[in-house]
Amino acid sequence: SNFTAYLIEGRLSKYFMRNKVMKRIRSMEQHYIICGVKDIGVYVAKELWETKRPFVVIDDSPQALEALAKEMPKLIALEGDPTTDEMLKRAGIERARALIAALDNDKENLYLVVAAKDLNPQIKIAARYNNPGTRHKFVKAGADSLVSPNMIGGLRIASELVRPQTVSFLDTMLRNRDDVGTRVEEAVIPDDSPMTGKTLMDLYRQTGVLAIAYRMPGRTEYQYNPDLQTRIAAGMVLIFIANPQMRIGLERSLSGAVNKR
Repeated sequence: SNFTAYLIEGRLSKYFMRNKVMKRIRSMEQHYIICGVKDIGVYVAKELWETKRPFVVIDDSPQALEALAKEMPKLIALEGDPTTDEMLKRAGIERARALIAALDNDKENLYLVVAAKDLNPQIKIAARYNNPGTRHKFVKAGADSLVSPNMIGGLRIASELVRPQTVSFLDTMLRNRDDVGTRVEEAVIPDDSPMTGKTLMDLYRQTGVLAIAYRMPGRTEYQYNPDLQTRIAAGMVLIFIANPQMRIGLERSLSGAVNKR
């Protein structure tokens, strides 16, 4: 009887936990879905966690999910095959902003890109690939961004030699525990933003965010160290350094959410 009670309690606990996770996912919009957290997916999750961006992780390894949950309280995770339509739908792919394909091999990631685009043609996808010969297949399948761990590793080694102080600066930003989540960020000015027509100085006074560069709509080049009297225009891309609280405040100001409260 004790053994039976143990089984029932264990199953009930898992049942209620799954329901709680699904309830949280159903309330999410414009979130990120990370498929695969055995290696590089772990670092993607940590970056989204530290910068306070909503995300769901999917992996078929309970050990990998358990290890990640120890570092991230209230982690939203689903155990199962990330390439199946069922798991992607459970993760709310129809409402998601982007998906990260970080599975072990190119074949699985390529299939995942196809499946994700079929369920949500508008979703942005960043995919990992190992074989340079498969890159064009990912592009045809609809991947928006492609990352080769080998290429990134080679560039990092070269940068350590030719620009060590820059690498040190960026590493310090990533690892600084006194101001967790401070990053070089970006924002696009919405068409109906109440900040349109105001200056970068007005934006700084309201949000505390100082733009370090911007790009006007229709242009490819950036203007660095901009004049603070520069007028903000719809479609303008701003580059700035901010912690998560400052970034969220800026996004609210640009969307007009602050004025609607």
